[in-house]
Amino acid sequence: MIGEFKKDKQILYVFLIFSFPIFYILGSLFLNVSLVLVSLYFFFNNFKVVEKNKLIIFFFILFSFFIINSILSYDKILSFYKSSAYLRYFFFSVGLILILSSISDKSLRLVSKLFIFLTIFLVLDIFVEYIYGKDLFGNNDGAIYNRLSGPFGDEWIAGFFLLYFGFLSMGFFSKYHNIPKIFYFLFTIILIYTIYLTGERNAFFSSLIFLILITILDKKHRITFFSSFCIIVFLFILSNKFNVVQNKYSFKSINTLNVSKSEFGDDVTKKIENKKITKIALENQWIQHYLSAYYIFRENLFFGSGFRTFKSVCLMNKESKKYLCSSHPHNIYFELLSDVGLVGFLIFLFIFTIPILFFLKKFNSLDVGSKIFFVLFIVYIFPIKPHGSLFTTSFASMLWFLYSINIYYLHNEKKK
Repeated sequence: MIGEFKKDKQILYVFLIFSFPIFYILGSLFLNVSLVLVSLYFFFNNFKVVEKNKLIIFFFILFSFFIINSILSYDKILSFYKSSAYLRYFFFSVGLILILSSISDKSLRLVSKLFIFLTIFLVLDIFVEYIYGKDLFGNNDGAIYNRLSGPFGDEWIAGFFLLYFGFLSMGFFSKYHNIPKIFYFLFTIILIYTIYLTGERNAFFSSLIFLILITILDKKHRITFFSSFCIIVFLFILSNKFNVVQNKYSFKSINTLNVSKSEFGDDVTKKIENKKITKIALENQWIQHYLSAYYIFRENLFFGSGFRTFKSVCLMNKESKKYLCSSHPHNIYFELLSDVGLVGFLIFLFIFTIPILFFLKKFNSLDVGSKIFFVLFIVYIFPIKPHGSLFTTSFASMLWFLYSINIYYLHNEKKK
C-alpha cells in the first residue's frame, strides 16, 4: 500500500510539471489552473520548506509593498487586485521547487521525454503550417501577418514558446540521458530555424543571444554550439535572400513604427531632435514606449503609478502621451520603473539576482543542462530587448517557471 501511495504521488508530480506546457498551449484559463494546482501543493506541503521563517518574512515585505503601491496608485482598486493576484507566481515558484525536491529521477526522466516529444511535435506542426498553410489542427490565424502560430491559433507566440520551452526540454533531456553532441547540434539548428519561420523576430534574435551565451559559458560543448550558430547565421542570410518569410527580418520592417514622423507633432519632434536622438530612434516603436514609461516613472519616482496602470496613466500624463502608449512599455525594466517605481524595481532586481549568485557560486560543477537553464533565464530577462508584460499570465508564468527550475538545479547540482 505504501508503495502504491508513493507511485501515485510520483504520477501526480509528473502531471503537475507536464501540465504547465500543455496548459500554456491551451491558453490563459488553463495556464492559471496549472498555477493554482502547483500553488496548492505549496500550501499543503509548506512544512517541507527549509527556510520557512525567511519565506514568511519575504512574503510579508512583498505584500506590504504591494499595499503601499496600491494606496499611492492612480487606480487603487485595480492595483491592489493585480498586485495581490501576482503573489500566486511566488506561491507557484515555491510549489514547483518543492515538487522538484520530491520527485524521483525516474519520474524526471519521463518528464524529460515528454518535454522533448512535445517540442518535436510543435516543430513538426509549424513546418506543416509553413508548407500547407494550415497546421495539424487547421489553424492559419497568423497568415495575414506572415506569421506561423501552430496550435496557439490567434496568439502569435509559437516562436516565443519554442525558444524557452524547446531549450528547456533540451536541458532536461541532457540531465537525465546520455546524449551525443550531434543531438545538441541538430536539435539547436532545427529548433532555431523553426523559430525563424514563425516570423517572431524577438524570439529569433533572442535565440541567437542564447547561442552566443551558451557557447561562452559551456566549454565542453563550445564547438558544437558555435557550429550551430554559424549554420543558423548562414541559413538566416540564405533564407532572407530568397525571401522565405517575406521580409519579416528586413531592417526596415524591424525598425518601422508604422506612423509618420509628423504624427508625433512638431513639439515632440523638436524635443527629440534637441536631445540628439537619431531619426532611427524617432521612428522606432520600442524607443517611444520606453520614453513614455520614463516620463511616468519621473513623476512617480519611488512607488510608481501602480500595478498594470501604464495603459491608462500613459494617456493621462502630459509628457508620456506625446510618445507612444499601449498596454505596457514592452520592456520589463521600464515597466517596473513606471508601475512600481524605484523601490519595486530594486525588489524585483534582488529576486532576479539570486539565480545569478547561485550560478557564479556553482559554476565549476554545473553540467550543460544547468547552464542551458541559466542562459535561458538570462535571455528571458535580458535588458536590451523588447519583452512581454511582466504582469500578464503568459509572460509571468514562463518567467517564474524558468526561475524555479534555476533555483532548484543551481542549488542542488548533481554530477552525472
